Amino acid sequence: MNEEQYKRYRKMMSEPIKCLHRKKDSKNNLYFLINNSSDKNYKIKISQNGKIECSCPDFTKGGAKIEKCICKHCLFVIFKILKIFQDINHTFFKRCFFTPDEIKNINKIIN
Repeated sequence: MNEEQYKRYRKMMSEPIKCLHRKKDSKNNLYFLINNSSDKNYKIKISQNGKIECSCPDFTKGGAKIEKCICKHCLFVIFKILKIFQDINHTFFKRCFFTPDEIKNINKIIN
C-alpha cells in the first residue's frame, strides 16, 4: 500500500462511515450506498470484471488513476463490509482491481 493509499486507510479507520444499503443487479454487479463522516452519501460499484468505483470526488477526480489508490469509501467496503483482505499490503492495492478469484469470493460473501 503506497503512502497516499495508507492516508485514506487511516481516514477510513478513524472516521464514522456506514453502509446504508447494498444490492446486486441481474449481472451480479454489486452496489453499496455509503454514508460518510460529513453525512454525504456515495455509491460504490464492484463490477464482475473486477473494477471498483465510487461516486465521491476523491475517486472521480483521479485518486485511482493519478495516485494509484482507491478512496476511503471503497476501503470501507473492502475491509469492513466484505472483510476480504486482512493485510493492508495485499497485492490488490498495487493493481486497484479484483482478480476473477477475488470476485468469486466476494460473490460468495454477498449471496
